[in-house]
Amino acid sequence: MKPETQSLKQEAPCLVLLTIILLAGGWLRWRFIQTVNPYPDEFVTLLAMDMIRQKGLPVLPSGLFYDHGLLYSYIAAGASLLGAPLLWGRLTSWVFGMATISLTYFAGRRWFSPLAGLPAAAGLALAPSAIQWSGRVRMYALLQLLVLSALWFAGEHLFREKRRAGWAAVGAYLAALLTQFVSITLLLPLVLLETWYSAKRNRHFWTDARWQLKMAAFGGAAIVAFLVKRAGQPKGVAPLAQTNPVSGIWQVLQIYADFSPDVAGSWAALSPFFTRPPAALFSLFAVAALVIGGGYWLAGKKTAQFSFAGLLAVVLLMTTAIMLFFVAPDRRDDKYLFMLLPALLLLGAQGMSLLWRLVAGQYAASVWARGALVVALIVGMGVYSRSEIKTLLADAGEDYATAFGYVQNHRQAGEAVLTGTPAAAYYYLGRNDYYAVQAGGIYDYRILTTAAGQQVERWLGSPWLNSAAGLNAAFRRQPVWLVLERWGLLVQYYRPLFMQNILAQTEFMREDNGVIVLKSLPEPRPLRPDPAVPAEARLVGAAGDNGQLKLLGYTLEGNRLTLYWQAQQPLAFDYTVFVNAQTPAGETVTQVDHRPLGSVFPTTLWPAGETVRETSVLSLPPGDYRLRVGMYRLETGERLWVPDDTTMQNMVDLGGIAVKNEE
Repeated sequence: MKPETQSLKQEAPCLVLLTIILLAGGWLRWRFIQTVNPYPDEFVTLLAMDMIRQKGLPVLPSGLFYDHGLLYSYIAAGASLLGAPLLWGRLTSWVFGMATISLTYFAGRRWFSPLAGLPAAAGLALAPSAIQWSGRVRMYALLQLLVLSALWFAGEHLFREKRRAGWAAVGAYLAALLTQFVSITLLLPLVLLETWYSAKRNRHFWTDARWQLKMAAFGGAAIVAFLVKRAGQPKGVAPLAQTNPVSGIWQVLQIYADFSPDVAGSWAALSPFFTRPPAALFSLFAVAALVIGGGYWLAGKKTAQFSFAGLLAVVLLMTTAIMLFFVAPDRRDDKYLFMLLPALLLLGAQGMSLLWRLVAGQYAASVWARGALVVALIVGMGVYSRSEIKTLLADAGEDYATAFGYVQNHRQAGEAVLTGTPAAAYYYLGRNDYYAVQAGGIYDYRILTTAAGQQVERWLGSPWLNSAAGLNAAFRRQPVWLVLERWGLLVQYYRPLFMQNILAQTEFMREDNGVIVLKSLPEPRPLRPDPAVPAEARLVGAAGDNGQLKLLGYTLEGNRLTLYWQAQQPLAFDYTVFVNAQTPAGETVTQVDHRPLGSVFPTTLWPAGETVRETSVLSLPPGDYRLRVGMYRLETGERLWVPDDTTMQNMVDLGGIAVKNEE
């Protein structure tokens, strides 16, 4: 049998398995594309794609140059000419994700063996993070492909003496820098590896023109990346035109670099990259690859496969160390290590292969034994990752399409739109009139200051509302629709008083899988921070609830009664408030029952120690009344116990009020 025929016969089973892996990976990614809703950052990329189609540059309506994922934005903008931008943007990532699975196999096959290439490719096909980023309108799948390409070319250059491959590595690295700035963390390991290679060839490598040219190329790529990042005004700094390039680079360094000795905190942020299925399995075997490969290296067996494994290890370890110690806290995130997932998988797969040789001995070379091992590994990874994949695909995420569709169908001329995600509003409605996210937190970077001194959000240039007075003025100016994520409204966007001002001045319209739609009331009134009439009453939870509440007081403004509650301990049930107005003779004139802050912020969500302001509307004729309030569990009718209520009715007596004729 001819050697090439024999080689083809040996290769055929591997290609069949690779095809199965690609079909499985492609199907999982397509499932994600079809079932999971877009998340906020995807809308920003969609906005950049739209601006590229309109202007040729990703200059957003606010005037901001959007640098994030620059190369991806152009490629996806071109693909979106074929149809719906969301679908084609996601399909662009799908193509890059599938290409990376294939390249991972061929890298493992070339540098190690098919026994390494197939498990690594399968690991990437089944990795939940890879499924996700291969189905999002974001740049991470492209970044991963470019980084793996850069490492492939670097290996060809360093260990197979292919000079052109070295320049290809620089080109791929520049493309990675223009795709995601986090790839700047790869600069040091790549420079050190090139220097090591040059030093092997020439002890006085610094005098070598080829080394000098390569260093100039890496340096030039880094400078371009810094200037592009600075043009995007990170953290809302002034436009690049208002400073010189050197100052611009220094500003970017100050924003993204930060030394931290908090290893535990940094590792907690980065460790999921190494510990989530299936990466955790490969992390263990990567250690084996380093130990066994290091032993072979010290024994003088400096073959190409051990050299390439060393390259992967150096890049992985050095990049992780840089992120642990020298990256700003808001950039210490395991998703920024995602670009190196194929490197981790390949190194781990090489560890599997080396262990197999040591354990299996004479059976290690058997085609059937190796095939059975590979199939077992792939099946095992599928079982190991099944739960994580199922969770990923089951979580559809916030339903922006339905929420904004409702606004589109019900909004009248002259009614404004307020969101915390302006790019999503632009995608579905073509507009966003107000941006309301308070400063002093993780969203500060979203604010830009215009030449006229006005503060706006960075994408559409919508006016920024960050005070209760500004919010109330907007509500009084015109009816306003609010579309806000539940997590943003209740947890991240606002301080408690601001959030409660939103709920007190709006009507709940609907909620679509975590996206809440509100509409401003016809006569909005801001809340008083503190009660006009203090009180000191304690309420104890119903049966089965050890929680406790305090009523701190009330404010009566016209027909609106605001009660000020404070949970002393978390509450187990969602309670209903009742307000009872009685005449001096004890006759009940009106009783208002309602869930405080409705379904948006029920009592089970009230944090201990936080003041919660909630309102009731009373309809009372002129006269003198006595107000009594309390809470009860709607399902059973059981009232919270009020220890100080001597009437045994479990009501808090707020005292008398006088309602006068309106003039």
